[in-house]
Amino acid sequence: MNSLIVQKQKYWEINSEDKVNFQILFTHSILSQFKFVENLSETNRVFLLIDENIWKIYKNQFETLINNSIKEFHIKKVKPDEENKTVDSSIEIIRFLDDKSLRRKSEPVIAIGGGVILDIASFAASIYRRGVPIIKIPTNLLAIVDACVGVKTGVNLGIKRNRIGTYYPPQKVLIDKSFLKTCPQRHITNGLGEIFKIALIKSSSLFKQLEAYTETVGIEEKLCIGALASKIINDSISLMLEELEPNLWEKNLQRCVDFGHSFSPYIELKNINELLHGEAVTLDCLFSTCLAFNLNFINKNKLLRIYRLANSLGLPIFHRDFTNKKLIEKSLNETKAHRNGNLNLPIPSDIGEYIFVNQLSDEIIDKTIDCYKLIKEEL
Repeated sequence: MNSLIVQKQKYWEINSEDKVNFQILFTHSILSQFKFVENLSETNRVFLLIDENIWKIYKNQFETLINNSIKEFHIKKVKPDEENKTVDSSIEIIRFLDDKSLRRKSEPVIAIGGGVILDIASFAASIYRRGVPIIKIPTNLLAIVDACVGVKTGVNLGIKRNRIGTYYPPQKVLIDKSFLKTCPQRHITNGLGEIFKIALIKSSSLFKQLEAYTETVGIEEKLCIGALASKIINDSISLMLEELEPNLWEKNLQRCVDFGHSFSPYIELKNINELLHGEAVTLDCLFSTCLAFNLNFINKNKLLRIYRLANSLGLPIFHRDFTNKKLIEKSLNETKAHRNGNLNLPIPSDIGEYIFVNQLSDEIIDKTIDCYKLIKEEL
């Protein structure tokens, strides 16, 4: 009789927690005290990835810094266009780092620029050698209040925004608001779109601050000086971090910070030469607010107040593609896939408050499109 050997089934369970710890620091006139940045590299070499536009504006300062430094600088200038936000661009960065044999831990990549540059550079850093340290220095308002906050990286896949990406915390973020003095007005307004978003969905206090800013200062003065401007920027960052920190890896797909990012991603890249990110987000916020109105969560007076603030901030309040039902439905399908089959659509239930919606009827979509078409005439 053959003996039967029964082996107990074995399994292994791995439990690991990666602690995330990095600082977002305000600094001032960073190019006049760049030695602090240089010293973040532990070797005699410094690796910089710089937005081409920032290099052009501050070329003399950068060249002075390089000439006066005892360290060896390796610089790659990167195009800041949304079209350049691709895997190929990240591979170019990786080749640049690899050709110089970047040391894996002691030579951080220092990325200086707007959101596109920070996203491309962060993605490249996250996959090169399975991760090398990156330090972010944002240079426009959108990058300050959005792209440098949190741990997501991403590049586009055709007209699918941030379809490829990772979660990768920076080593440090250094914010110098003096860069805003040379930022074109449209890019200041673009950043205001993200501030408008977080105020509308999460903070009536910040919403009122934005109203006060447009009434007392006016958007023609760039949002970089004065106590109120500083408070608006600081509060916006704090509100974003309040939402992101407990859910950095997006285990929970019900996120109020996805407000403004449900209908717009596809429409934004479809109109890549026409819409900036903050502008597309604003249009999405307004469309979603029309939806909230049609679902009886906010009244007409509040709807008009929200539209008036967006208009006063210089943000767009209408785009034809948000009246195209086929595009709206395509956007919703993309959003559902991204949110694991659920819509998880955040909409305002009041200024500074929100709920999530998971079902939308054809009738409600039609009514929302009609409202979106007509409401601008009542301002």
